[in-house]
Amino acid sequence: MRQLGVPSMPAGALSELLKSSDVYELDRAVSMRPYVADKVKAVREGTVPRAILQSSLLEGDARRAAEDPFRQIVKSDAEIAELKPEDYIIPYTDPVLRRKGEMEGLVKKLAATGFLTVRRVCRSMVGVFCVATKG
Repeated sequence: MRQLGVPSMPAGALSELLKSSDVYELDRAVSMRPYVADKVKAVREGTVPRAILQSSLLEGDARRAAEDPFRQIVKSDAEIAELKPEDYIIPYTDPVLRRKGEMEGLVKKLAATGFLTVRRVCRSMVGVFCVATKG
């Protein structure tokens, strides 16, 4: 199975954010905080997503991966067809968001702000969690 991710991302960047080097088996003493809808900046009124490829947010390998996701990030239809149930990794998701209606509420807010789009084919799964910020 192909590893997903951006090859040039500094190894320390994600581990610094999470205080863990593994996004699937997170240490529970990381900088994560429980999901509280009113504290999530991405769904606050007035927040506008920036088009990642139309900005200077990405450079180098990260930009190339975003420009051609089907080559470097997203699995092809053939790769998806070959997957067996044991090939799927279920990423960590905040326990609050596992409660009935919580994830649906967050998804609706993210979609309303333009942070999400709907697709017909599931090509990957992502976990959702919150981390503490300086503010």
